[in-house]
Amino acid sequence: FMPVNDSLAMSLAEDEKGGTSLGFFKRFNDLGAMLAGTTIFIGFRAKVFSFTTSIIVPFAIAMVLFLTASILLVVLKKELPQKRIRNKRMVFRKEYVPYYLATFAFGCQKRIRIVFGPWVLIELFSRGADTIALLTLVSRLVSSFIAPRFGKFVDRRGLKVTMRTESAYMIAIFIAEG
Repeated sequence: FMPVNDSLAMSLAEDEKGGTSLGFFKRFNDLGAMLAGTTIFIGFRAKVFSFTTSIIVPFAIAMVLFLTASILLVVLKKELPQKRIRNKRMVFRKEYVPYYLATFAFGCQKRIRIVFGPWVLIELFSRGADTIALLTLVSRLVSSFIAPRFGKFVDRRGLKVTMRTESAYMIAIFIAEG
């Protein structure tokens, strides 16, 4: 769903308001993650959820929600007009190098955050799913306020300034994580 999310938002955006639309949809994505994080946090703290039972309830709920979302995406795809792409090969252009670098850095940072962050919390600090859910809740809460403003920033300042800002942000994140 991650790669589909942004392209879906852009296809529904009005002309010259792509950044605003991305920020708007990111807020709803964050709100959904906050709802999930709250459910996981309360479920594990109240001992409703457990990893020791034969049916792990959070995973069963996630499976049902995943199937529901998949069906909704298939229905939505049939409703949206489809553009035919003639050339499906990868295109590399010199002027897109800053985008490629920012995307690479974002992918690395996301991999660290999704894979290694929870591993450190679980293995080294002996924290559980409730702690990870609480951290997800807090980070998504902050993001739900920042994303719409950043989207408007993209529309106001343009892509070149946005790419430079994103690159500086990634460098700062890598330094902080290091």
